[in-house]
Amino acid sequence: MKKEIIGMSIEQEYQSLRNELIQNKRHVFERPMLTVVALFAATRFIAEKYLPFLPLVAIILLIFNLWFTATIIRSLARIAAYIQVFLEPGKEHNWIGWETYLRLQRKWINKNSKEKRDKILKKQMDEYAIPETLLYYQPLYYFHIVFILISMGFSFALAFKNLDTTSIISLIITGVVIIYFFIQNSKFKPFNIISLIEEYKVICEEVLKDNNIHCHY
Repeated sequence: MKKEIIGMSIEQEYQSLRNELIQNKRHVFERPMLTVVALFAATRFIAEKYLPFLPLVAIILLIFNLWFTATIIRSLARIAAYIQVFLEPGKEHNWIGWETYLRLQRKWINKNSKEKRDKILKKQMDEYAIPETLLYYQPLYYFHIVFILISMGFSFALAFKNLDTTSIISLIITGVVIIYFFIQNSKFKPFNIISLIEEYKVICEEVLKDNNIHCHY
């Protein structure tokens, strides 16, 4: 008899999560390209007096898109780890359901300090299983960085060319945004992203232990 939770079988949940993986993968690749194409198109239609603000808008959009991409990949990594621990053949006895797992994961994270979580991850994570890249995140990361720097250069060029108040104000604001971004940049660095599947796999296993759910490996 197939195990079911509120009418959903393991197979149905597996297929649902696989579909979510496929949809999110499309977003990871499509959004950066659409953003850059839209920005290039804007240079042809925007009024000249607003042109000094275009690099600032471009940088904000690129930073937001990089954050969005990292968030999507975190979600994909969480799903991949859940599938490995709960849904793959031989792991059916661990199954508790995706939404229930997310609730238990939140409880585990809130109960354990960041220092304690980091110690657990460092001790239990299999570094040999970390992939060289995750959904091509590394080239996507540098794609964003390159266009952010190009936009910054464009802002400098406009400021020194025009030497007007609008261009200088735009350059100052752009500089502040860039500085803030690079201060926060560690959250987006490729190594901190590509290890996510293994990190979430450890968290899955800790959730099982914390809730006395029998676990076989």
